[in-house]
Amino acid sequence: MRNLRRDLTWIGLAYVVYLVVSALSQTGTAMITSWLIPWIGQDTWMVLCIIFMYPLAFFLYWLILQTVPKARQTWTCPMGTGHFLGWFVICMGGVYFGSLIGQFLMTIVSVITGETMVNQVEEMIMDMSLWAVILSAVILAPIMEELIFRKLVLDRLAGYGPAVAMSVSALVFGLAHGNFYQFFYAFLLGLVFAYIYLRTGKVRYSMMLHMMVNFCGSVIPILIMRVVDENEVAAILASVTQLTFMGVFMLGGLILFICKWKEIKTYVHGNTVRGWRRCLITSPGMILLYVCCVVLFFL
Repeated sequence: MRNLRRDLTWIGLAYVVYLVVSALSQTGTAMITSWLIPWIGQDTWMVLCIIFMYPLAFFLYWLILQTVPKARQTWTCPMGTGHFLGWFVICMGGVYFGSLIGQFLMTIVSVITGETMVNQVEEMIMDMSLWAVILSAVILAPIMEELIFRKLVLDRLAGYGPAVAMSVSALVFGLAHGNFYQFFYAFLLGLVFAYIYLRTGKVRYSMMLHMMVNFCGSVIPILIMRVVDENEVAAILASVTQLTFMGVFMLGGLILFICKWKEIKTYVHGNTVRGWRRCLITSPGMILLYVCCVVLFFL
């Protein structure tokens, strides 16, 4: 347990450095571009912020993680097309379910505080051009996030058991989104992506699922909004269609998850080190990460 506490401390510190450097990189890029090339549009500005955010933050994150040794792993589960599509349905069901939880929670907060809670990420995406959304949310973000929140950290925590590795990966992934609207579905997706990587050893599967989920959650809504703009009939049809898809994915995802539950449970609870929950709460690096994320949530 002492080794786990030490490793979690370094991992938590690595994520803190990643989040802080990412925020500073975005701020710096925004200031420099507004000074040197003030004529560029918001879409180009957003893409530049994302492009310049990753290199330095990723390098420092990777450098700190070198203090944590990799674990030996045995990959046991190939991924066929049918299984892949099944996991996609489970992912989309998790997205809708997690979004409902986040929306419900923020509605309660809105009632208590008397202030209207706004999903700033959703508004930002809706204001971006289609090409910028595809490049940033559908291509760049899934690739980098699967390396940062899945492969690099899971390779180092797998030796402590799947439950430990999956929980840390999913928790940090949810917290890193920095808002309650996205936390719950990001946490659920994090569990699924981590499980798939641990079983297959191929990060490309979680990357592709991540891309497909982000495409459905960002590009499709933009296309729908353009079609139904100022058209009441089309808006009603779009709402009905969205609710139908939500119901189908949630029900289908639940059924598929139940069918896979025995297999998942057997794998996840195998060879798990004792006391890992205490380490997850008390490791200094993780505590620092929690404080950093709380600041992000309430900024």
